[in-house]
Amino acid sequence: MQDIMNNILAATALVGIFVGGLVEGLKRTEVVSKRFLPLLSMALGMVVGYVVALGFQQDLATYTAAGFVGGAMASGVFDAIVSLLGIAKNFIGGNK
Repeated sequence: MQDIMNNILAATALVGIFVGGLVEGLKRTEVVSKRFLPLLSMALGMVVGYVVALGFQQDLATYTAAGFVGGAMASGVFDAIVSLLGIAKNFIGGNK
């Protein structure tokens, strides 16, 4: 059980770093609206987690979930919630 948890933690960190680089590249090219980058990051994380699970013959659901967490780490979960709800201006005091 300990080995499985260590593998999942390592996969989450690896996915977070990989997806973070991909999303940063997309952000700089302005191909995707910045509002959707957190969603894209989490979706890419899930895809990468799925591919890692297939490559290492591990549980697909577990590694896909680990990919989601890795993608969330890469984008920042708070940024994802704020951008999806569109409350960034209100939260940081933009509308006084």
